[in-house]
Amino acid sequence: MKQIFIATNTLEVHNTEEVVRLLRRAGHDPIIYNADEVFAGRKLLTYTFDSRAARPVVRYDGQELSPETVGAAWYWRPNGFFAEPPKDKGRMMTLGRELFSLQSGIFQAAIPEGAWLNNPHRMHRANDKLWQLEVARSVGFTIPTTAVSNTWAAVTTLSPPIIMKMVIGQVFNGDQSKLLYTTLLDSQKMTAVKDVSPFPGIFQQYVKKAREWRITMVAGRAFPVAIYTTESAKADWRRPTLPEGAVRYVHEPADPAVIQKCREYMRKTGLRYGAFDLIESPDGAIAFLEMNTNGQFRGFEIKTEGLTISQAIAQKLIALAAR
Repeated sequence: MKQIFIATNTLEVHNTEEVVRLLRRAGHDPIIYNADEVFAGRKLLTYTFDSRAARPVVRYDGQELSPETVGAAWYWRPNGFFAEPPKDKGRMMTLGRELFSLQSGIFQAAIPEGAWLNNPHRMHRANDKLWQLEVARSVGFTIPTTAVSNTWAAVTTLSPPIIMKMVIGQVFNGDQSKLLYTTLLDSQKMTAVKDVSPFPGIFQQYVKKAREWRITMVAGRAFPVAIYTTESAKADWRRPTLPEGAVRYVHEPADPAVIQKCREYMRKTGLRYGAFDLIESPDGAIAFLEMNTNGQFRGFEIKTEGLTISQAIAQKLIALAAR
């Protein structure tokens, strides 16, 4: 049996620990690569390449990693290099880009392309939010009318209310970082923001919601959760400052036709894991918002009954390692 490699960081243990537990219970001892421990020097990583050798030699934490030894790999947010982010955000961003690029090259040398649950290079393309809209439309999803422009004239062709979201959604103000969540812009807010550029930003026609869906796909299996929100959470149910009871999660069946569209979407992107965010309007129509290649799943398992996403991930990794 070949090795199972998990690329992550220590801040993500709440998402990975159940998968690791299931793998160990099945008799596997996964290699857990924590990007922040590598950067801090607590875990040793070396890459050496001699022109006389057939391939580079990669060693992590005392073990050699190669296409001959690694049979399965899970890429789960190994971009958290800073357990304690430095106050100099410019330095952090520069270092982060360098570390990410170097790490990607090392992974490419050590991990077979087909071993990944989600291949990192395919994930990079699939995270392009505008390309997501094209793929979603091609498999039959309805897409909210969308505008991206550096002039408000193009944005205001959409009728208020409009939602605004960012491509990445993280900004730095001095030594503070902040996540930008989806924001609902009514006519008053539109007037207030028109003295700044709308670029970069993604603007979409607001779709009235009866409920939302998070459908997590793992190797063709669907794990749907219906999300019911009060008015305070209609713009974005992910905000951490929402009042108690504003969001309710229920594991219930989704329309089989919607599940099939998700499967076809995954086939087109070449991914095995994806978390779909969808809106169901009061008339029952489903609209696609986005698909996250590393969408959080463990919280949904904890808050609902009957979801076995961690188990599905572990089973697929075991199957890949056994090939």
